[in-house]
Amino acid sequence: MNNPKPLSPAAQAVLNAWLSSENGVRMPGNPVCLAAALYAAAHHLSHDRRQLAAIATEIEGHYV
Repeated sequence: MNNPKPLSPAAQAVLNAWLSSENGVRMPGNPVCLAAALYAAAHHLSHDRRQLAAIATEIEGHYV
């Protein structure tokens, strides 16, 4: 990983929620798996698909 730029507020919020254990639920895997899940969700949405996909792309690019 090359010194990545900071994530956008939206992408950081998604990542923080995914990594948080405050609610007692923690998803297994790594941020790249999170990006894959966001891509899958975006594929099934009719609205805001591009925004969700952009967040997934940003998180994926941050960790790959």
